[in-house]
Amino acid sequence: MKPAQLIYHDEPDGWWAASPDLPGYSAAGASFDEVRALAREGAPWFAEEDLDLRHLVPGPSYGWNAPSVGQRAHLTLVTPAGERRLAINVTGFAKAA
Repeated sequence: MKPAQLIYHDEPDGWWAASPDLPGYSAAGASFDEVRALAREGAPWFAEEDLDLRHLVPGPSYGWNAPSVGQRAHLTLVTPAGERRLAINVTGFAKAA
């Protein structure tokens, strides 16, 4: 069984999913549940083989570019001065312009 990652995206008009392991494949739906059901059925049909699907739902990007192949981001948990919470400090790739 071939592994395939499905990446889900939340847009104002609904959800869509694509896979870097299945170039050209995508699914779209009004809700997450709808697009996930379509992707579970459609991805194996598109690939013409059984797939070990791995579902990824990224969180908000807050203006950061995704690292490209070969780049590594360094994540550090920090406590901002005077605050009772943790934050994530990201270094290693450029901020979006």
